[in-house]
Amino acid sequence: MEDKQIIQESAPAAVVTDERREVNELEDRVLQYLATHHPEDEKALTALIDALVGMREPSEAVIDRVYKGLRYDVDVAAARSEGFRDGRNAQIDERLSAEPKLPRDDGGLEHEPDDLPLLRHISKSVWDL
Repeated sequence: MEDKQIIQESAPAAVVTDERREVNELEDRVLQYLATHHPEDEKALTALIDALVGMREPSEAVIDRVYKGLRYDVDVAAARSEGFRDGRNAQIDERLSAEPKLPRDDGGLEHEPDDLPLLRHISKSVWDL
């Protein structure tokens, strides 16, 4: 009976160490993934580990999909604001290109008065004829 007690008492410790080893391996995989693909995202480590706990040796593709799933709302909001900004810029560009360009008088006297861009649009007076 004492042998069974010893085995039962030591079994939970072995399970705990196996679980801790699996979590450590998972942390290493997630850290390696984040370091190679998303080094700027420091907050994703705990969220990814929490989402992946219980999976046995998730592949890089699985980690990538879980990461994208966790970042979905943030990425959609960023894309929406970027699209809104680009749309506004396009509207401003269209409005500016639709305005007629006024001829500029460069002030030079080397041209005939009728050749100056500003004077081409001025009708001649009766007195000039």
